[in-house]
Amino acid sequence: MKRFAFILVFLLALSSIVLAQSNTIDNVLEEIEKNNTGLAAYQKQQEAQSLAHKTGIYPDNPEFEYAWFSGSPSTLGNKTGISVRQHFSFPTTYFHKNRIAHARNDQLQLEYEKHRSDLLLEARFICLELVYYNAMSTLLDQRLQHAQRIADAYSRMLETGETNIIEHNKARLNLLDLQKQDERISIEKKALLQQLTALNGGIEISFSDANFEPVTISGEFDNWYAQAEKNNPVLQNIKQEIEINRKEEKLQRASNLPGFNVGYVSELLTHEKFRGFAIGISIPLWENKNTLQHAKARTSAMQSVEHDQQLQYYNFLKTQHSRATSLQESAMEYRNLVQTIDNTELLATAWTEGEISLTGYLLELSYLYQSMDKILEMELELHQTLAVMNQYMD
Repeated sequence: MKRFAFILVFLLALSSIVLAQSNTIDNVLEEIEKNNTGLAAYQKQQEAQSLAHKTGIYPDNPEFEYAWFSGSPSTLGNKTGISVRQHFSFPTTYFHKNRIAHARNDQLQLEYEKHRSDLLLEARFICLELVYYNAMSTLLDQRLQHAQRIADAYSRMLETGETNIIEHNKARLNLLDLQKQDERISIEKKALLQQLTALNGGIEISFSDANFEPVTISGEFDNWYAQAEKNNPVLQNIKQEIEINRKEEKLQRASNLPGFNVGYVSELLTHEKFRGFAIGISIPLWENKNTLQHAKARTSAMQSVEHDQQLQYYNFLKTQHSRATSLQESAMEYRNLVQTIDNTELLATAWTEGEISLTGYLLELSYLYQSMDKILEMELELHQTLAVMNQYMD
């Protein structure tokens, strides 16, 4: 069997992956943010809503009235009446309405940031899956080359009578299994690239990165969380809603103050003319009943929502932080172990010397393959977990 040792030149290690120049994940996210049609449409909707918030904050429209009366008997002549009136709420009402409109528009920016960050998180997840499949593809290329050499060798050996059909079929089956794995990965990569194209406004985007970047997980969780909470647009939106509700309380207090009507009135008779000004007051005895209590209740309710959301977010990130730390440790242990006990050369020697069968050789290789695949799976899960944790940290 020694004369077949030339077919077994083979070395498998993660460090052997050669990377081609390609877009980085950050490059891809920049392109998607620039080209995504859904994000552009959402921004247009926000602009329209911003204008809507600036409606209803001004005084009512002025009223003009013209009246004509015919006299009876006719000797009395006719009478003409003209009036122009304007209603004003208590002056501070308009001040509070304007402040609420500005606060609502600030809230729109937070909603846009949430929509944007959700989009970029989705795109990042796709890119991370592509990194995983690109790395798997590189490993499979190496495994396929090795399996092909084994299959070719056993075909020649079968022709010369140096092996039997059973061993030959094992080599072919091993090659076929790897080929089908490679086909499945190619299908997944194509589907993910199509998803990126859709997110990129229909513009094709290339991504061949096959390397997970090194990561650092902060050990000071509470300090890290304080910054994450500050950047979270959902929590900031709730805070903004509380501020708006407090402004609504002030608006309702102002609305409970009297309003005013001022106007010009003219009555013209056949031989007489009357002109003057009119002023009135509107006392809100019933119309605004319970509106202030309602505004206060909404403020209290939103404060409870804020407390709950902060608690939920803290516990969620705490769980993700613990998970990421464990995944990082496990991946590092796996990687160090694989690099330490990589016995591919020993297995190859044992097989060529006839100490183990082809079945035993392939089985032992499969254990190594599974370990290397497991490392990539943990790397993917780790980076996905960190992506969720750092969604609002950019």
